[in-house]
Amino acid sequence: MLKRIAVAESAQQERDVAKMAKVLLTGVDQYVQTLRSLALTSTDFSQDAVQLAKYLLGKILVRVLDSGEVLRGRIVETEAYPGLTDVASHSFRGKTERNRAMFMPAGTCYVYYIYGRQNCVNVSSGDEAGAVLFRALEPIEGQQTMLENRKKKIGDDSILKLATVRDVSNGPAKLCQAMNITKDLFNCQSFVPGNENKQDDLFIIRSSEEILQQESMVVSSRVGIDGCGKEAAAMPFRFYIRDNFFVSVVKKTDKL
Repeated sequence: MLKRIAVAESAQQERDVAKMAKVLLTGVDQYVQTLRSLALTSTDFSQDAVQLAKYLLGKILVRVLDSGEVLRGRIVETEAYPGLTDVASHSFRGKTERNRAMFMPAGTCYVYYIYGRQNCVNVSSGDEAGAVLFRALEPIEGQQTMLENRKKKIGDDSILKLATVRDVSNGPAKLCQAMNITKDLFNCQSFVPGNENKQDDLFIIRSSEEILQQESMVVSSRVGIDGCGKEAAAMPFRFYIRDNFFVSVVKKTDKL
């Protein structure tokens, strides 16, 4: 008799756990669906690279992991690569297997490797073969997972230093590692959510804090393209939010 009661109680506990898991999962799904409803559309991306790079400042990059966990980061620094008119653009010399995402519709994700192993993420723009590089994010949700992905450890005193947090996503390869954005997962995929619920997802949403006054945006030259010539290196195609702690590079020549 006691054995039958124990079995019944165990079965009930399993049903309760399953019911709770379903409720939690439904809550997660609803949260993700709410975020997806705020996602930028194809029309939003259909701007030339320079205008799109400015437009994206303050928007939120959302990464939904296959576990259902959501990571979010505010876009605080971008670079424009206008495509066929820009010698520094990967697409300048024409379409290849590597850069084909730049020739796809505006809003297409373009992920490429640097140093043979690190990922950098871009979005294609409205001008022919143009794209915008995401250079830095301000982490706003899922910071602990981002730290773990970047293999950044909290000190023995359990106090997370600001310098450690800043180093999580203040660079194009760093932010990809923090949010687990890889070429295999996302290259040539659209940033515009479809109707299907994807386990791995990546999109951009609007934010109540995204409206920037002109004086809040710094216009600068791009980073790491000196090999493309002085003219390309000097083009004012990098944009970042003034005084933001997570910007990757502040040059002495920037007009602050």
